[in-house]
Amino acid sequence: MSWQRGTLASGERTMPYAIELQGPAAIVHVAGGQIRLEVHPLLPGVWAVHCGGRWLHIHWAAEGSRVCLHWEGQTYEVHRPRPQTDRAATVAGGLGSPMPGVVSRVLVRPGQPVQAGDPLYVVEAMKMEHLVRAVRPGRVVRTIETGTQVENGALVVEVEEGTETEHGP
Repeated sequence: MSWQRGTLASGERTMPYAIELQGPAAIVHVAGGQIRLEVHPLLPGVWAVHCGGRWLHIHWAAEGSRVCLHWEGQTYEVHRPRPQTDRAATVAGGLGSPMPGVVSRVLVRPGQPVQAGDPLYVVEAMKMEHLVRAVRPGRVVRTIETGTQVENGALVVEVEEGTETEHGP
């Protein structure tokens, strides 16, 4: 499970939001309530979103930390924290996603020792896969689930630094 926070603006109205990612589903906490969504990419810049028993086509465009969403004649701006403020950037040993996408494979488990260069996970976006490897020896502390949608810099695998593992010093 992964959390993302930011602000949502529509016209003059601005409100904080939090998104709890659960695989392909998300629970959006906004304006004192919550909404469950399932998001499925259709084309670049277009999502099919299942919400409240109906399907919506949402057009989107991202620029830096800002994402513009357009559906049913309304435009919304979502402001996300920059990746450097994400937990992955502040947790020692955190190995954040190199791009927004879906974690298609997690190749390690908590407690597992790793060496520099060992494969940790694969993130996929627009049919491109990116394999992320350990940058130093250590032990896996936690991972997120396969199928989780992540943003650039989101914490996927946390490795506790160490010089000795089961593979040797």
